[in-house]
Amino acid sequence: MSEPLPVEAYVETSPTRPQKRRIISIRWTLPLFVVTPVVIGIALTSSLAYISGKRAIDDSIDTIGKEVAKNIENEVLRYLEAPISLSESALAGANSGVLNLQDMRALSNNFWRITQSKQLPKIFFYGNRLGHIAYSERTKEEHIIKIKDVATQDQYITYLADNDGNPVTIKATDAQYNPKAQDWYKNAKKHQQPIWSQVYVAQDGTNLVLTRATPFFNASGQLEGVFGSDISLLELNKFLDDLTESSKGEAFILEKTGALIAASNDANLFSGEGDTFTRVKAEESSNPLLKAMISQLSQKNSGHNGIADHTSSNMISDGFSFNYGGQAQLAYVYNLDVNSNLDSSFSDWLIVVTIPKNTYTKTFNKNTRQTLFWGGVTTVVASLLAFAAARYMLQPIEKLNQAADDIKQHQFNPATLADVMQRPDEFSVLADVFDDMATVVVSREQTLADQVKQLEQEKLQYGTRGSDRYALDAAIRHAKQARNQYLKH
Repeated sequence: MSEPLPVEAYVETSPTRPQKRRIISIRWTLPLFVVTPVVIGIALTSSLAYISGKRAIDDSIDTIGKEVAKNIENEVLRYLEAPISLSESALAGANSGVLNLQDMRALSNNFWRITQSKQLPKIFFYGNRLGHIAYSERTKEEHIIKIKDVATQDQYITYLADNDGNPVTIKATDAQYNPKAQDWYKNAKKHQQPIWSQVYVAQDGTNLVLTRATPFFNASGQLEGVFGSDISLLELNKFLDDLTESSKGEAFILEKTGALIAASNDANLFSGEGDTFTRVKAEESSNPLLKAMISQLSQKNSGHNGIADHTSSNMISDGFSFNYGGQAQLAYVYNLDVNSNLDSSFSDWLIVVTIPKNTYTKTFNKNTRQTLFWGGVTTVVASLLAFAAARYMLQPIEKLNQAADDIKQHQFNPATLADVMQRPDEFSVLADVFDDMATVVVSREQTLADQVKQLEQEKLQYGTRGSDRYALDAAIRHAKQARNQYLKH
């Protein structure tokens, strides 16, 4: 009788499952799932902070530029309205008889009292149809009175005034001066109404001057004389300097022809020597920043002399950028918004404000760099922590995966899961389940193997009769199928 075959010979090979293609490993997906939200969150937060911060800086610069321009406009209007108020008061005094327009000495004394006020023009005068004149001028060092009348034998005499406004010391005498021959007198007589002169350079070449002339008519409508007031435009320079100091920018006032009226720096407003002086235009200015801005504005608006014709809008241009000295500058250009008291010619005056962006973005850029640095550090730290956490979670998974393979290969060793069972988290419970499952699998496998072996022995012992052999073969096949099905799952 032949020896029974080993039990392995009776084990039918279970059909091999198709191997699953693993595209992405949990070793990478788990850290990515942890790190990606952190990185995205930091990136979004930093981006939003940068965008909102940049918008706030731009809005702040825009607000400062517009506020500076508005303050300049208010000061210019106040400056121009002062001689208007003074002339109206003088007209009221002349009409009421308070001012004696026939007594030039008394009139000059009245003008002296008026020009003591720092809120009013420093120069005020009156010339009549006889060619006589009363003139008062306040300077930093002294007060000057000029008189031409019958008492001076039609000589235009310049006096130093005492503390009461009385002429005491003769400084100069001019026998040729005639107020009726001056432009301010002739223009007021021609137009029969208050009129402003064009901006001009003073005869001594020390100042830019604007004159307002107001005609005075007697009861019969005849011209008796003209009140006049000179205002120094150089005084606007000091105001522009003080105003732009806090904004670190520069400001200019100019006409649409490009001729400068005032500047917040030492830019020359006029040039020449002797008796010949000419006003300086912006594109010829000694200030390179102004020249760069005018050049950019010329390209932007395609206007003559760098200034476009925009009489319909108070603001010629929204803030526009240009480069100067390697730094970005913002410029704002406005038309002077004249009121009903001012001549329409003042609508040709432009207010220009330039602000260096770097002054306001320096701190912002520094904060941005710090944000990027600490954002990068946070990302690196978060990534390292994520990989450490992932590694901590992956170790028991790898052990459990190895245990599953060992169970499938009938090579399970309980020591494989010993470390996992000692963990304080849920993986220890899962390891216990795997260990129990391995025990059950091995036990059932052994039971099925014993059943097959026993059936084989019975077949050898009792399977000589046909009916018994057939029954044993059927039992063996059934046992093998059950075992294979079990191994398969």
